[in-house]
Amino acid sequence: MADDILIVDEVLAVGDYEFQKRAIGKMQDVAAGGRTVLFVSHYMGAVGSFCNEVMVMKQVGIEFRGDTNEGITRYM
Repeated sequence: MADDILIVDEVLAVGDYEFQKRAIGKMQDVAAGGRTVLFVSHYMGAVGSFCNEVMVMKQVGIEFRGDTNEGITRYM
């Protein structure tokens, strides 16, 4: 059986504060249940607080995969 993956793309770029809060709460619930959440964002504050591993991608593909803080530093 394949694992379920929740893909969330730039959820913090749309909606009001309450919508964003609900979306983040849902992502946290899904992750706490043992599922994988693929969170796509340019908002490093949310990435830093939510993710335990990151992937930095450029036009040619994956530039970095690993520690969140190191990935954020490389992205910046």
